[in-house]
Amino acid sequence: MEPELPSGSTEITGVRGVTGSSDVYLTGINQDNGTNYALLYQGPIQMTSASQWNRIGPNKCIFITSTVCEPSSGLNFYGPNNGTSPGSVVVVGNYNISTDSYPYGLLYRGDVAGNGTYTKINPSSLLTNPSDLKYTIAHSNMNGVVVGNFAKADAFGHAFIMLMGATPDNPATYSYYEIPQTLVNGALSMTAYGIWYNADRQNYTIVGGYSKVDTKGLSTGFIVDWDGTANGFSNFTSVYYNNDQFSSLITHFEGITTDDAGGYYLATDWGTSSDPEGAALVQVKRNADGSFATPTWTMLAYPGATVTSANTVYRKNVLGVFGTPVTPYLATVP
Repeated sequence: MEPELPSGSTEITGVRGVTGSSDVYLTGINQDNGTNYALLYQGPIQMTSASQWNRIGPNKCIFITSTVCEPSSGLNFYGPNNGTSPGSVVVVGNYNISTDSYPYGLLYRGDVAGNGTYTKINPSSLLTNPSDLKYTIAHSNMNGVVVGNFAKADAFGHAFIMLMGATPDNPATYSYYEIPQTLVNGALSMTAYGIWYNADRQNYTIVGGYSKVDTKGLSTGFIVDWDGTANGFSNFTSVYYNNDQFSSLITHFEGITTDDAGGYYLATDWGTSSDPEGAALVQVKRNADGSFATPTWTMLAYPGATVTSANTVYRKNVLGVFGTPVTPYLATVP
């Protein structure tokens, strides 16, 4: 189905269920009359009323320290999560400033109308030379942990994990870790697009993709567990389109949610030599030893569209875009 959205061009980028409610939080990006807005929504996932969307920005003051902020010239929201009190939300994304073409990482904490605090996500501590940081985009957050991407002077993508710390409105309290590309022999770049907190395991599961020099593929999907206490990774698993390494050109996980049975549903983009781009809902269960089982694929194609892609997922609901011009959709898999 096509949802009810604000006027202009809209892309839905993230979703998370609202604690104690059947509603969801949704994030998006909206362009209307030449202005770029961040979008934030709380309501039914079917999005039957455009009035429930809040257009935010583009001009906000982003705190780069606990007392100093810089004006933004545009905002993009990507991943929402529940805040620490009812009615509050935590969102990550990126922002721009008028004097620089690179996007900077963003953390927002407040209400769904945008009346909260905006702080900078800055993983430059992961670089030998902090001035080599080229861009930062935060994609997803849960339980005080953020995942996203940044680029160094080598121009390749690197994936980071950020802990908000005890005072999340103060950027000085944020701690950063890089997801090591050594998890994949020969990896050139790595992305982290989704995170899920496993309360029963006291760890997190992260999904995204990587690229290598010695393969024909542009991207291979991955799923991995992360222990925030020890900064340790386990169960790293590569995933190829339809579990076929030889036909897969692109496999990338765009988001993760629970399957309510100890496993996960993943929003997935894929491509092969015969089909340039498609979307799928992928279920990954746990084996008895805690490792990840062979994924189950459900392909998605909007009726009549030549291209369908996936952006985010909530249980068996996938949100993405199709066609030209780009149009958002909601697909609910039986």
